[in-house]
Amino acid sequence: MAATTAPQAARATSRPRTGLDRKALAILMPIGPLAIAVVRGILPYTTGDSNAVMAAKVAAHQGTETIVIWMTFVALLTLIPGVIALGLLARRHAPRLGTIGLVLAYAAFACLFWSSVAGSDTIALGAARVGMHSSTAGALITSVANIPPVGLGTGIFVLGHILSLVLLAIALWRGRVVPGWAALLLGGSQILHFVFAVIVPVQALDGCAWGLTAVAFAAAAVALTREPGPGQGRPAPQAKTINSHTEEHTMKSGLKSLTVLLAILGIGDLAMVPFMIEANHHNAGTPPVPAIVVGAIIGVATLASAFGVAQGRRWGFVAAMTCRIVDAVSSGLGVLAAPNTFLKVAGGIGFALSVAAIVQLIRLNPRRALRHAAAAS
Repeated sequence: MAATTAPQAARATSRPRTGLDRKALAILMPIGPLAIAVVRGILPYTTGDSNAVMAAKVAAHQGTETIVIWMTFVALLTLIPGVIALGLLARRHAPRLGTIGLVLAYAAFACLFWSSVAGSDTIALGAARVGMHSSTAGALITSVANIPPVGLGTGIFVLGHILSLVLLAIALWRGRVVPGWAALLLGGSQILHFVFAVIVPVQALDGCAWGLTAVAFAAAAVALTREPGPGQGRPAPQAKTINSHTEEHTMKSGLKSLTVLLAILGIGDLAMVPFMIEANHHNAGTPPVPAIVVGAIIGVATLASAFGVAQGRRWGFVAAMTCRIVDAVSSGLGVLAAPNTFLKVAGGIGFALSVAAIVQLIRLNPRRALRHAAAAS
């Protein structure tokens, strides 16, 4: 009896206890990104509008703008604590990268509520309520944005919030703090946010991108509740044989996920061919025929490479890496030069997924796995 209860007692004592403070922080973490998702989804104007046009649209949709400002206030209260918690979680397992991401994320999101990005909404709604003409309100917004500290804060936020969350996603992935899909969502969603906010302004998709960020924050919140607290220590290291079995299982699981991703990308490349042909017929040869042919070839080659990757074959990794690099470049050009919004959106999604596949191909490469195994032995 004692022999059977001892291991159970050891497991119980090694299991981390989650205090009320960490539970509250975990609940708080996804609220900020979710509030931003609502804001980005219902904004009555687009990022590309001039300040005068923005002020006119706010004046015409004051009820919606009031909700925007309330959601911005919710983000003000929750986003910075959530980002700090995310950064500390990443830093614990990847100190250097996590620290860089944490410092940059704090600076960026602190500047959000000082910058013209959030401040312009308050000015525009206040101007509309006192009957100020939209051109005058637009000039006031521009004047405030040109104040040097405000302009500096705007620049720090615009560049910093995307870069910092991508860095934190990499840190969380390298430290295996969250599942691979959650790290991919955190980094990839911010790339999609940039695409749908700046390159191809589509508010609904921009809101969805921030919704994916909220899902990633929620996954990190779950990881936070499972982390050992102060004084609890970390679980004792297991035997090398158990670690090797765990790494082998992780590798097989990663290969399955990568194979599915490559299959989706290959099918997507082939599915886009008819749309590209139709666009070519209606837009004076744009996209060009060689680009359509290359897209079809990449689709077939990616599907073939997925078979090799599933078996851990080197040729599969080489073929898949080549296809995804070419497709990432092609998708990036498509975002900039595609003749319609659908192809631009598809190019942005294809670019993000291709980058994700490239990262996974590097991580799961058989040669890299052999080097790790040799170093461990």
